[in-house]
Amino acid sequence: MSLAIIGGLAWYFDQNYVSKSSSSSNTSVTTVKAPPAETAKLGKTTNQKLIFASQTNQGAIIASVTATGENQKTLFTYADETEKIKETNIFSPTTFEAPLIVGNNRLASVKLDGSGKKEILIDSLGNPPSVNLSPDGKLISFVAFSNVEVDYGYTLYVSSRKGEGLRELTRNEKEIKNPIWGADNTKIYYLQISDNQTAIMKIDLETSRSQSIYQTENYIYSLNFSAGKLIFSSGPKGKNVSAIYQINGNGQNLEKLLEDNGVIYYPFLSVDSLNLAYLISAEAIDDPSGDILVASADGKNKQKITKGNKILGWIN
Repeated sequence: MSLAIIGGLAWYFDQNYVSKSSSSSNTSVTTVKAPPAETAKLGKTTNQKLIFASQTNQGAIIASVTATGENQKTLFTYADETEKIKETNIFSPTTFEAPLIVGNNRLASVKLDGSGKKEILIDSLGNPPSVNLSPDGKLISFVAFSNVEVDYGYTLYVSSRKGEGLRELTRNEKEIKNPIWGADNTKIYYLQISDNQTAIMKIDLETSRSQSIYQTENYIYSLNFSAGKLIFSSGPKGKNVSAIYQINGNGQNLEKLLEDNGVIYYPFLSVDSLNLAYLISAEAIDDPSGDILVASADGKNKQKITKGNKILGWIN
């Protein structure tokens, strides 16, 4: 057993902790109708930019690009062979920084203003598949798995960005993955996966009360919170087709935004709700890569704008 002292708090990670990565619904589906032609055009002329991560020959980069695929700009490059980026995730819109897991499972943050400023937040974080910063940049959430009989299962944790006040929010033998923050920093949404169902769960940080807000027999590949809505991609297992849906924070008003051939990951609506970005992969894998596409919010006017490994969000 190893013991890491983080911000005055002892975090125990037993050797049995390992990283686990990886149709019908209970809600009627509304398909979004196409807006007037002038609105659809606006979806392509927004000034907002997409932030994405990509693995290049020079190392991992985080970059921005317009909705039409122009003016691609590298915001951060990390080519240190001794401490490669293992994972990055959605950036904080308040502090404009993205979390990174680097090297020997160290948690860092990087500014996305082009300065390249990096800060080590936690020296050892066990081996979670990913870490999320809260929208205000003050908290982190992550999932850990234990195969020790006494606490077997998946546990969702929350703490300060530097590791103080580590708290278990929920534990379950069913797989927990893809935790994301609500806009007000008080709720976390996550996926709970069983053999024949995927559920979107919501948990309140103050009460630690969790509830299922949506279930489907399809597999949910990605879940994000953008433009005030939960956006997720889903499709039947074993089939090379998937779709993007949106619901509100209580699991109501399900709408289908678009469908595409392949497996859709990391769907994001732009802040002005005009553009929908997503990554399309040829297969369902833990670390997808492929074309990044942007469509208008009604699913029309799809356009390949770049290639990458992960979409981190939109900026004004």
